[in-house]
Amino acid sequence: MQASTKIRLRRWLTGLLAVYGAGLLLLTISGMRSDLRSVDCLFVPGARVDADGTPGASLQARLDTAAELYRSGLAKFVVCTGGRGESGAIEAQAARDYLEARGVPREAFLLEEMSHTTWENFVFALQEMRPKGLRSCLVVTDPFHMRRCLTMAQELGLEAHSAPTFDGPAWRPRGWLYYTTREIGAWLKYCAERARRTVDRALGLDALTDEVSASRTPRGS
Repeated sequence: MQASTKIRLRRWLTGLLAVYGAGLLLLTISGMRSDLRSVDCLFVPGARVDADGTPGASLQARLDTAAELYRSGLAKFVVCTGGRGESGAIEAQAARDYLEARGVPREAFLLEEMSHTTWENFVFALQEMRPKGLRSCLVVTDPFHMRRCLTMAQELGLEAHSAPTFDGPAWRPRGWLYYTTREIGAWLKYCAERARRTVDRALGLDALTDEVSASRTPRGS
C-alpha cells in the first residue's frame, strides 16, 4: 500500500472516530438533562417485556421513574405504549399492570397497543391523546433514547420535556456504550425518514397518514 493511501485511510478513520465520539457525547449529554414540570401526561416509550408479562430491565426502570413522577403530581395521565413484542406480551398492557400494582389508578392510563417502533409509539399514541386534549408530556426514557424521542414528539406537534431514568442497564458502563452506539444508527435512520417526510409534504403527499395507515394494517395482510 502506498504511503499516500495509508495517510488518506488514517485520516478517514480518524474522522470517522471523531464523528462517532461526538455522537456518543451529544446523545449522552443531551439525554441527561431533566426538565421536570407540570404537564398533561407522562409518556413511556415501550421496551422489552418477558413472556409472562414482566417488564424487562429497561422498561422497569422507566416505569419506576414514571410512578415517582405520577405520585409527585406532575401529571394526571400516563401514556403506556408498545404493541406485541417477540415474547408475545403486549408492552403497553404490561406497563399498565406494573404501574397499577404500584398505586397508579386505572383511570389514569391511556394505552397504545399497536406500535413496534419508537416513531409508532408517538404516532399511534396521539390517536388516544387528542380526544382528551393532551398536548404536553414528560417523556420517561433512558438518556441515550431521549433526544430522538423529544425530536419525534416535537415533529408531531407535542410539547415534550425530558424526564430521564438512570436506573436501567443502558446507564451502566457496558450498556451505555452498546445502547448509545446503536442509537447513533437509529438517529441517522430517523433523520433520513424525517427528510423523506419533509420532501413528501413539499410535493403535496401526506406521508404521515400513509405511514400510519400502513402500520395499522395487520401483519400478513
